[in-house]
Amino acid sequence: MEKYLKKNGFIVHNINYPSRKKPIEELSKWVRDKLDQELGQHPEVQWDFVTHSMGGIILRQIMKTRPLTNLGRVVMLGPPIRGARWWTGFDISNCSNKLTGPPAYKWAQKKKDLSKTWEK
Repeated sequence: MEKYLKKNGFIVHNINYPSRKKPIEELSKWVRDKLDQELGQHPEVQWDFVTHSMGGIILRQIMKTRPLTNLGRVVMLGPPIRGARWWTGFDISNCSNKLTGPPAYKWAQKKKDLSKTWEK
């Protein structure tokens, strides 16, 4: 997707984050700090986002805790807003925690519905 967007004239910042090592709250702070470094130099520019999976959850958390004032359009591809159905079959105490780390483990424990965490 990055190549396609660049080819079509978009400036792309692909931010990789340690998704299996930290909880959502820490990841969103880490990503927000990165955004400040990379995008904060141009506060007058509107920034559009394309997120995948946990990236959508992280953007929601950012907008809840430290909102971006120059947020434009957002496209979320497959965010697990209402959890992930496949979690119900996993032994969350051991296997799934090792596979996906603290963020998904936390969702599975709480069976948390995140669909209402980003309301206008």
